[in-house]
Amino acid sequence: MSIQYLYKYRAVNDRLERILTYSELYFALPSEFNDPFDCKTPILYRGSDDDFKNFYLTMLKEKHPSYSAEKLNQMADEILRTGKHKDEDFLKKIERETIQEASSGIGVFCSSEINNDILMWSHYAEGHRGVCLEFDASAPQSVFASALPIKYQQQYPILNRFTSSEEERLDATLLTKSEHWAYEKEWRIIERRGSGWYKFPEHLLSGVILGCLIHPNDKIRVIDWLSKRKAPIKLYEASIKEYEFGLEIREISAKLII
Repeated sequence: MSIQYLYKYRAVNDRLERILTYSELYFALPSEFNDPFDCKTPILYRGSDDDFKNFYLTMLKEKHPSYSAEKLNQMADEILRTGKHKDEDFLKKIERETIQEASSGIGVFCSSEINNDILMWSHYAEGHRGVCLEFDASAPQSVFASALPIKYQQQYPILNRFTSSEEERLDATLLTKSEHWAYEKEWRIIERRGSGWYKFPEHLLSGVILGCLIHPNDKIRVIDWLSKRKAPIKLYEASIKEYEFGLEIREISAKLII
């Protein structure tokens, strides 16, 4: 599944300046997301005693790398003998630790396939006083071409620790959200190197849309930041439609602002 453009709603602040002047994007930790249900997909532990033993052996090897195979087997057998391997509270603790560990080493860049949603302008672009960035996602092999669409559902996906692959668990956790968020039409880029700022090719930022309530001084700031870029970029302005709850977006010239 491919898409031509991806959009990022932003306030006019230091982070926006960094994107516009240095061509850097911030990839956030999942723990930084504003949805407390995001990336919290539960993991079921439904399997045989052999499944549990292999699972605990793997955990024990990581925790006690100097222990002999015989010692590790004895420890795993003891866990199974006591029945602790099926203790729900114990498994939930492991689940939380597993999800936290997996997500702590990943960075995520969130974007949208739409540029005119009035709720997203309100939530992410400082009440229409910010901007919406347009990125070219059509270039093969580019960072934006690797973006994946979010799946919106009423319930969490069903994941079994013993039958779901690591990739399946990661995709279900990072790329599934409540259907309440479906209006955002979100796409995500997953960075396996972790969170932080990463460079992107300058020409992939193809346009900037000014919010319908952006302050005149902020318009000038944005134009000034854009003037330092070498690659050409289109400038747009959002305005309120006269007879409906919506925005009209039209291309403008920076010369009309400065």
